[in-house]
Amino acid sequence: MFVKTVRGAYYPMSSVECLLEDTDSSGQKFESARLKDGSSEQLVAGEIARITEASAHPFPAAPDTYVLQEVFDEHNRLTLDRVPVLGWIVSPARGVVPITIEGINNGVNETVPVVMPSGEVVVAMDCSYLNQDCYFAEIKAHKVY
Repeated sequence: MFVKTVRGAYYPMSSVECLLEDTDSSGQKFESARLKDGSSEQLVAGEIARITEASAHPFPAAPDTYVLQEVFDEHNRLTLDRVPVLGWIVSPARGVVPITIEGINNGVNETVPVVMPSGEVVVAMDCSYLNQDCYFAEIKAHKVY
């Protein structure tokens, strides 16, 4: 695993002594890595959270568990794609987060709808729906095209 600096360099985690969050003289927050050679590098924003999540220990998902992704077909109609959930991690900031073939929480820091093996659709910390059809009807009713 690597950390990315603001200047675009990548350093292996094995070369990092510690990760730090600090503020500059204007009060702006920034992240940095103190390297084992004694130097420090400023990191891209959100890098510490990414490293923390990526190093979490995953656990397997039950078969027939999916993340729902909204997509538009060739006629610009809203449809849902089911992406299999391969596993889960526990994020310190976001709770239990799905892992798909596209990576950790392919909702890119959003809460994603998950189809459970029972067919119920769960949107964490929001609500749940009896099934995918109920969820789809709800989102279509609130979409503005």
